[in-house]
Amino acid sequence: LDPATLDLVWDPDGGFLPPNVNSPEGEGFVNFTLGLSDDILNEEKIENRATIVFDANDPIVTDLHLNTFDLVAPASELSTPAATITDTLITLDLTASDDGSQVRQVEIWASENDSAYVFSHQAYGSQTTFAGRFGSTYRFYSIAVDSVGNREEPPSSPDAVVSVLTGTDEAFRLESLRIYPQPATNFLTLELELPAPARIHAELEDLLGRYHGSLLDAQLNSGFHRFYLPLDVPQGVYLLRIWNGEQSKSLKIVVYR
Repeated sequence: LDPATLDLVWDPDGGFLPPNVNSPEGEGFVNFTLGLSDDILNEEKIENRATIVFDANDPIVTDLHLNTFDLVAPASELSTPAATITDTLITLDLTASDDGSQVRQVEIWASENDSAYVFSHQAYGSQTTFAGRFGSTYRFYSIAVDSVGNREEPPSSPDAVVSVLTGTDEAFRLESLRIYPQPATNFLTLELELPAPARIHAELEDLLGRYHGSLLDAQLNSGFHRFYLPLDVPQGVYLLRIWNGEQSKSLKIVVYR
């Protein structure tokens, strides 16, 4: 382009660039776009390189620029160590693969008690967790997405089915007990419903039984309650112990930093 008018310059001897006295006035690039053929195949490669000639100097040949087509969606699958558990924290093992641009993320979809599937969360790595409820059955499947946006189709049947049994300590009188998110970072939300007034305690300990502090100690009326509990502990797996002076529940939580 003519720097004064921005019109195209048709003089073949005029050159593209002025001397690079004040950078970047002498720097530039050329790009182009090609339409795709209808018969492009997965993993087909398109190679390009350019030759740059300044005046009568020897040509400068650029490195090879390679484009590889990734047209196939990735694959993923969930599994669970046990079909029935007594803990509301459900552990799901995850496998995902892609032969092209590689897996970018995996979506976890869940159904509670045969309800419609809803998106739960994005998972990374080989394992993820889901916070369930006592007495419910959950069905799960995963959808992998690769780095260029190819998306796996939902399966016709769930990858994993897990039932959370009603604990033998259900007489604890903590109904609809729920903790989230899982994994947690800086805080944990605790929801519970009491059929009668009670004093509720909650404390945190690690898997070796070491005490990590009290998170809740309150006299509560009957009804629904929600608490936001701060987590000032290192990354790891912990047990949240909740009791009313007579009986207790211990729920596993994962803290991720």
